[in-house]
Amino acid sequence: MPTDKPCHAGSGDYDFHVIPFGAPLGPIQPGQEYLAIDGVRWFVNMRATPFKSKMAAATLDVKLDQELFEFVLGTFETEHGAKTAPFANVELVRPTPYQGGTLTLTSMITAIKQNTQLAKLLQGISSATVTAAAGAVSFGSGSVAATIATSAIKTTVEGVNGLLQAEGTKQVEIFGKSGCTFGVHPEKDCRTKETYVLLRRGSRDLLDDKFSVVVSGGLAELRYAGQELLDGAWMLLRIRREDHFDERPWQDEVNKLLAEIKNIVSSVEMGGTTKADAQKALVPSGGEPGTLGDRILALLHVISTDQTITEPDREKERDEIKKAWEGAREAVK
Repeated sequence: MPTDKPCHAGSGDYDFHVIPFGAPLGPIQPGQEYLAIDGVRWFVNMRATPFKSKMAAATLDVKLDQELFEFVLGTFETEHGAKTAPFANVELVRPTPYQGGTLTLTSMITAIKQNTQLAKLLQGISSATVTAAAGAVSFGSGSVAATIATSAIKTTVEGVNGLLQAEGTKQVEIFGKSGCTFGVHPEKDCRTKETYVLLRRGSRDLLDDKFSVVVSGGLAELRYAGQELLDGAWMLLRIRREDHFDERPWQDEVNKLLAEIKNIVSSVEMGGTTKADAQKALVPSGGEPGTLGDRILALLHVISTDQTITEPDREKERDEIKKAWEGAREAVK
């Protein structure tokens, strides 16, 4: 243990630790790479809280660039020897372009008198906020769907925080009324493929180089000086650097159009389509029904405005389509 007398939840100093994991990399390139964030584990030492039957609840806010992601992380009962919350390796924020600046993390952990109905409600909300946040990333910043998703999450998280602090709900604010907030500077702090970040409140003067993460059976375990950290309260998150984006809704249309471009050239070569008809199909008409050329232009516009991927990836996707399109138009002259 880091101390002979570990702090109980709700006491001690606030602190933040960056724990590199894996081989070192160069600094992250804004506008060129993606960041994803996983929930790994959270812990409370509940021995000194006043409730005979007790549970803990947590929320997390993640601010990346101008986007705010909010999560209810559910509850767990701390009776029967439970020490850490029953979630591990939960993807909270899907790969999102890193445009520079600070990644801000704010966590609230609260101990409350054990309440079965409240626990069920919070656990259900937990799954909903994670799903909604993934949807917001998928739709992209500024889209109507993303705005609806993030608005719903904000209302939900505010409601949960109000519920936890409501009159008649016996509770102890482990991370204080405003939560535990720290900033990560990815260009300085994220110099490995994975970087663990630890938000905690507990014993003072714990040394950064004594923290480590051990992965066994796909689960990450936090260690201090080689031992399990059972001090105060903490939340462990993982930041991943990614060089690729998740599947996008328009990718099926890309594959379909590339196949149609190839097929129209093959049809001309085999005599099934005249060059004149092929040329007409490949040129945008601006009318209804649209030609293959119209559909290609529309898809290029969709890709160009997709802010959930980096500009180099948008350019790469557009170039593949343009190259096939220009090649086909040349082939059917």
